[in-house]
Amino acid sequence: MRDDLREHVEVLAEYERRRARPWAPESFPIQRAFVEDPHRFKVLLCGRRGGKTQGALASHVDFLMRRPQSTSMYFALTIRSAKQIMWEEAKRLNARLKLGLEFAEVEVCVRNPRNGARWYLRGADAADVVDRFRGDHYVQVTVDETGFFRPEVLRTFVD
Repeated sequence: MRDDLREHVEVLAEYERRRARPWAPESFPIQRAFVEDPHRFKVLLCGRRGGKTQGALASHVDFLMRRPQSTSMYFALTIRSAKQIMWEEAKRLNARLKLGLEFAEVEVCVRNPRNGARWYLRGADAADVVDRFRGDHYVQVTVDETGFFRPEVLRTFVD
C-alpha cells in the first residue's frame, strides 16, 4: 500500500476510534448519556458510588480528545482532594486506552499534545480562589463534591 494511502487509512481508523468514545463509561447508560448530553449546564444528583466521578472523567477526556485548543477545569474542595479523586483515575484511563495524554504534575494539568487541549485540576476552598479563574474561556467546568463547599463559594461559581 502506498504511504499516503496508508496514512489516510490510519487517520480514518483513529477518527472512528475517537468517534466511538472508548473513554465514555460503558457500565452505566446514565453516565454515557451524561457525557454525550449536548446541554450547556448539567447537574448530577445521586448518592455514593453513583458514577459521578467516572462520568466527569469521561466528559473531560471527551473534550481533550474532541475539542482542539480547548481548556476545561475540574474543581474539588482542595487541590489535594482533586488529585485524590481524579488524577490517578485519569492516568489509569490514559494507560489502558493508550490515549497519548501528557500529565504535568506541577501544574496538575492533563494535555493532549496532538490537538493542544488542556484540562486543569484545582482546589477551591474559598470564594477568592474561585475569582482567580474568572475571565478565561472554559469549554467545561466541573465542581465535584459540592456538598463540602461553603454556600458563598458555590454562589461565586454560579455568579
